[in-house]
Amino acid sequence: MHAVFSAFLVQVWAGSLNLLQSIAKPLSRGFLPWIDITHTAKGLLIPRMGTNTILGITNPAKGLMIYDSLTNKLMANTGTPVVPNWQPVSSGSSVNTWNLTGNNGINPANQFIGTTDNQPLRFRINNIQAGEVNPSTGNLSLGLHAGEANATSFSNIAIGSSALKLNTVNSNLVAIGDSALFHNTTNDPFSNQGSFNTAIGSKSLLNNTTGANNTATGYQSLFSNTDGASNTAVGRESLFSTQKVQTIRPLEIRLFILTLMVVLIQQSVCSRFFPTLQERIIQLLERKHLYPIPWVMIIQLLGLHHFLPTLSASIIRPLVLNH
Repeated sequence: MHAVFSAFLVQVWAGSLNLLQSIAKPLSRGFLPWIDITHTAKGLLIPRMGTNTILGITNPAKGLMIYDSLTNKLMANTGTPVVPNWQPVSSGSSVNTWNLTGNNGINPANQFIGTTDNQPLRFRINNIQAGEVNPSTGNLSLGLHAGEANATSFSNIAIGSSALKLNTVNSNLVAIGDSALFHNTTNDPFSNQGSFNTAIGSKSLLNNTTGANNTATGYQSLFSNTDGASNTAVGRESLFSTQKVQTIRPLEIRLFILTLMVVLIQQSVCSRFFPTLQERIIQLLERKHLYPIPWVMIIQLLGLHHFLPTLSASIIRPLVLNH
């Protein structure tokens, strides 16, 4: 027992002597180190911890070094205690690193800028979001502030400064150009309002908020549109001041024909013979909420109002509901 204890004391004394020699050696050379460790068979073991633990250190000293056991990198705080900036310690070699001055001799088969998991890849300029590739939502953005408010939206493409800047939940959108679809947004993720829009051109569909199924191609095309739907504008400032545009669809054409049938019946002696048919056509039009304005314009253009004077009053009036 005494022999074991004596051997332990000898080892402690020898280690202390080596440490004193390591400190005394640089002192004799004329400078004072914080600590100088010299050994021919041992190394310095830096504290080891996971990435989140490192980031959770309160006010880490500038220059503090820790080994990240998750990324297998020696990290150093190159920032300040208040705003730490943990960076890997590199030898400056281009092997397994991306240099600020560029790399050469890379193999694109296994060397790339990106991730090896299913996390989004983001780009920043001056610490401001300038792009994202999101594998989960399918969203793609490139440009300062482009798509930066995306929350639950999916299948969106935003290319250009501030393209789709305020959009949060609307999906299936394409915005290419400075501030394209800038104001596009709605608070209802289960509604199609503000979705399925395509804006190509600087400030195209800039003020659109809840309008859906719009296509705008050209500088400031459909610029003032806010909630109008199913519009198509091609060319510089095309439909610039449009708020709402109504398009004539095949279904509406058929309804228009039915409307004319009712008018013809009313304007002839046939109305007394076809009262049931007339009522059923009117009921059908009411259920479809036929929007009257396009039909009045068409009738006037065709000159039909000369022999159908009561069209607006007798047929259109009861159908003025909501489009």
